[in-house]
Amino acid sequence: MINRRAGRVADRPLTIRVDRAWVRFETIMCFAIPMLTLIRLPVIGTLLASDILLFFLVPFILVNGGYFNLNQKYFNKILVFLGFWFLASIISDIRAQTSISDIMRWQAAFWTLTGYAYVFFVLVNGHRERYVAALVGVALALLLKNVLGVSAFGADGLIGIAWKFGNGVAVTILLLVMLQSRLRTRKAQGIFTMGFSLVHLILNARSLFLMTFLAGFSAMIGVKGLSPIRRNAMGLVLLAIGLSTLPLAESIYGNAVMSGYFSDEVRDKYIQQTQKNLGILLGGRSESLVAIEAVTQKPLFGFGSYARDGELRLQYLQMLEQKGEKIQWELPSVTSDDRIPTHSYFFSAFVNHGVFGGLFWAYIMTLVLRGVFAGMFGYRPCGPLELLPLMMTIWDIMFSPFGLTQRVFTPIYIVIACILIENNIRPKNKPKNRY
Repeated sequence: MINRRAGRVADRPLTIRVDRAWVRFETIMCFAIPMLTLIRLPVIGTLLASDILLFFLVPFILVNGGYFNLNQKYFNKILVFLGFWFLASIISDIRAQTSISDIMRWQAAFWTLTGYAYVFFVLVNGHRERYVAALVGVALALLLKNVLGVSAFGADGLIGIAWKFGNGVAVTILLLVMLQSRLRTRKAQGIFTMGFSLVHLILNARSLFLMTFLAGFSAMIGVKGLSPIRRNAMGLVLLAIGLSTLPLAESIYGNAVMSGYFSDEVRDKYIQQTQKNLGILLGGRSESLVAIEAVTQKPLFGFGSYARDGELRLQYLQMLEQKGEKIQWELPSVTSDDRIPTHSYFFSAFVNHGVFGGLFWAYIMTLVLRGVFAGMFGYRPCGPLELLPLMMTIWDIMFSPFGLTQRVFTPIYIVIACILIENNIRPKNKPKNRY
């Protein structure tokens, strides 16, 4: 029987209470998988304890198809793009004569990403309490990895670099979960989230400030009841307006920094990133400039898994040196490393395996944007708790490296986007199958 309340993300806030839904096997697994990323083993690079659990979960789910809903239509579409990416990677590695070790490392990352996506689609199956449990697991894992010393960022305590790389996201998610039963409307939640985003700005976590602010702003201005075509059009118009205001926002931020409203460290970093008139986004990411150059050189099949090219690596190091960073050319570790820097899900896939690698993340980007627009303007709009992971995914696809734990966390965010799309297909949507 379909639980018609499953996955509901409308104005009614989530009530966190202990009932049968929260102690089901699926909910417990959704929480446990991200938490197990805290345990790491030095096998094939680094093996997560969650990877071991995944190895047993996939066949368990397949064998028990009568219990689990295996027909996940959004995952089936994603699987097509994953298939094209996989075939492109084989051709790319043959052409580039990629080393066996690089091929094995990439294949491990690819298949675990695919496995986590499948498992989370099946486990969540449209239930809100399950993806909330997964988000709480992500938040606690990010917080504890710094507290327990799993990450080197925790040496500075709660704030500082640790806030930018884990603690800030963790605190924000946990706070938004707790607010579900305190602030009764998504607009109130949005206003609070926008205000809390200033904490990230003060602590020099600029990208997290932007993502949190946009999540709150999107929840606050959302209009309920637009059809899919109208809300997508409205969302694209707002996106275009937002992109056009970036120079103004950067100018306001730059004036505030140079006027002394922020620390000397923030000012020095701002000067360094803007000295070539490339703006904060590209000026602070020399990797993106090198990645764009690599894409133009080999757009069809790329440079192979863990793409390597000595000249492009040298170009990247020279960019860093021109920005004022000291490059220790005498160290063998510097001169022998020939990997092409990318610092982006999209560019990493594109540089490694060409257009079909980039196409996968381009498709995921469209899903996430549709999820945002559905959460803002759909028949069942959502609050900042759902919108924040989607904003994080948009940022990560363009500006973050596909790190060890991202292959675990990102599928959770993709599932949330697909739930928002499915729950807002039509008024009073009662799908026969939970997507």
